[in-house]
Order: sequence, then structure tokens, then C-alpha cells
Amino acid sequence: MAAKRDLSKQLGQVVQGQPYRLSTTSVEEKVEAEEEEVQPIQRDNAKIRRDLIKEFKMLAVKQDRKLYEVMEEALAEYLTRDKDTNG
Repeated sequence: MAAKRDLSKQLGQVVQGQPYRLSTTSVEEKVEAEEEEVQPIQRDNAKIRRDLIKEFKMLAVKQDRKLYEVMEEALAEYLTRDKDTNG
């Protein structure tokens, strides 16, 4: 046991770290959060005019964003505007 005492003297005082914490988020809340997220899908049969894609690409570069983000935003705005107009 003398070796342990010597070691503790060499190390000095041991500082205890933060204890582990349990998650406060319930399983139901996690499932609801996952359901709220809209998962993107990739379709190969969607056709968009080349001139529009070119303009979207230029806008994406100008805004330092990804192409799909710019196109998603434009489509979402269109649907919102259409919903407001047609009720």
C-alpha cells in the first residue's frame, strides 16, 4: 500500500469531472421531432428547364448556398403564395 500513497503524493489532489447526466428528452419527444423533419427525396424523372437551372446555380453561387437549398426555398415560397391566393 505504500506505493499507492507515494503515487497520490506525486499526483497531488485529484479533481473530479462533471458527472454523467441522463437525457431529459423523452422518447415520445424524440419521435415527434423526427416526424416533423421533412426528409428529402431524389427523383430522376423531374424535368426543369435548363435556363432556370442555370439561373438557380448562379443565385446559389452568389449567395454561397447549395443549389438544392435555393431551389427548395423557391418551391416552398411558390407553394405558400399559391396557398394564400387560392385559399
